[in-house]
Amino acid sequence: MQVTDATGREGAVVFSSNYEGAARVASAGGVIQLSGIRPDVDCRPSRVGAGCVLKYRSEQVRVTVKAKATWVCPRDDDSESCEVVRLTGQMTGRTGTAEETVDVQGECGC
Repeated sequence: MQVTDATGREGAVVFSSNYEGAARVASAGGVIQLSGIRPDVDCRPSRVGAGCVLKYRSEQVRVTVKAKATWVCPRDDDSESCEVVRLTGQMTGRTGTAEETVDVQGECGC
């Protein structure tokens, strides 16, 4: 995905979020800091197929992530190492009137 930051630079994107109202998009032009539009949204899928929508923004960029869980820890696994949920979905980045959506995959420490 290409996201143009406030300086007009473009590059490949890596997205990270702490689910507490803040996110970062790393592009070739640097890191774009984003604030959560709905920081109270709980995105911790507990079953395969469950999902959520996260929305973030900065002055120039808006990002929406729609994710669905493809793998979750088995119910009988209570180990600390079993806190990762694998996700697939789509991420849409919008700068001004330009918008781009890409398929994404990743993990969350739920």
